[in-house]
Amino acid sequence: MLTVRHRRILFVDDEVRILEGIQRMLRPMREEWDVLVRDSGAKALELLASEKIDVVVSDMRMPGMDGAELLQTVMQRHPQVVRIILSGQADRDSLMRSLGATHQYLAKPCDPQRLRQAVAKACALRDLLHDEQLQRLVASLGTVPSLPTLYQRIHEELSKDEPSARVIGEIVAQDMGMSAKLLQLTNSARFGVSRQVNSAVDAVGIIGLGTVKSLVLGAHAFTTLAGATSGGVATDQLWQRALQVATLARAIATTLRLAAPTVDMAYTAGLLQDCGMLLLAVNRSAEYVAALGDATHPDLLAAERAHFSADHAAVGAYLLGLWGLPEPIVEAVAFHHRPMDAPITVVNPLVVVHVAGALIDEPAGGRVAVHLDAAIVERFNLAGHLDAWRRARTQGG
Repeated sequence: MLTVRHRRILFVDDEVRILEGIQRMLRPMREEWDVLVRDSGAKALELLASEKIDVVVSDMRMPGMDGAELLQTVMQRHPQVVRIILSGQADRDSLMRSLGATHQYLAKPCDPQRLRQAVAKACALRDLLHDEQLQRLVASLGTVPSLPTLYQRIHEELSKDEPSARVIGEIVAQDMGMSAKLLQLTNSARFGVSRQVNSAVDAVGIIGLGTVKSLVLGAHAFTTLAGATSGGVATDQLWQRALQVATLARAIATTLRLAAPTVDMAYTAGLLQDCGMLLLAVNRSAEYVAALGDATHPDLLAAERAHFSADHAAVGAYLLGLWGLPEPIVEAVAFHHRPMDAPITVVNPLVVVHVAGALIDEPAGGRVAVHLDAAIVERFNLAGHLDAWRRARTQGG
């Protein structure tokens, strides 16, 4: 009989009574999780050095080694481990110090259901990538690279005496890296937002220009691409296509009269759908060049799976899921090439992004293209809209 390995979750807090409370709270999960506790960063690192741990959840404010320092060390020594901050501290300084090493932020005291969901989701994501080296790579990333021209524009706007939040939001909404990072932050408990944040424009309004300025000019929370080509991928073309898909996805969602949050998620998912391709091209350049040139496989996804044991859709979804982005966005990124593999009952961001990507790629086709799934068109009775959406494609959405 096949046995499923228990996930091992390590909680770190200098207050013993809090650790005891967490153990009581998570007792119903004992059939799935091994919950371990340590009352200092040093003791946590000792355990990590000797035992396999899947997730570390650390308090921020602790004597000696605080949560930010602990998670930075965990990222360096054990990059495959999922890292979560659980803290009542919301000051900007602690946020900046923990930014690169932290996948998600949870408020303290934390709602038991939210804590269980966050940890369970992190554990489930581990199954998306089967290659441990790839898990280590993706979990160690603190950013998705930004396009240098867009980074320069936001830098210039923030350097003005009176920068415009609207302009900043519009710039961020065109960039994979900045959109992903700001949505990571605003969908955490760090800013106390009770609703799901689905668009970069909303994210800028929520965290404020002061924090955005600190992220860009002080914490260097965004990285930029070094050249016009990475791992055989022409990055300008990748960004151009991402914007085209995002814009058409928003037009399609609007045409179908989907709710405003769904429209926002469709745009964001369209923008981010190929972020995994960028991550592989930048961080595993030589191997990605080989995958692009591998003609023994019918399409790029098959070549990626042969070279990396995962395709770019899974890699992108894994990172965005670790960062706590809304699940419909993560799902759309994961399945945008093969939507029928997901449990779809209604038109959602995945359906919209798949159709938008396929229509954008339709004229050229090729190994990298998204191919329109006839079953999706039939299931949701979309055939009558396709010609209008093709016209919208040529008109820029």
